[in-house]
Amino acid sequence: VTALNELLARLDAAIVKERRFTSDASHEIKTPLSSARLHAQLALQASNETDRQHAMQQVIRSVDKS
Repeated sequence: VTALNELLARLDAAIVKERRFTSDASHEIKTPLSSARLHAQLALQASNETDRQHAMQQVIRSVDKS
């Protein structure tokens, strides 16, 4: 019984660590993606080629940072 309880406690700790890691990783991914999305939207709305090129360069920079 003691061995089983210890195993279940270790399993619970591993699950908590995995959830924390997944949450942290998700947050780290969302930030650069939000930035890239914003610049892509600006590129779509650009009224001239210069603005469009600048916005697309920003998309590339945002992706490179991730």
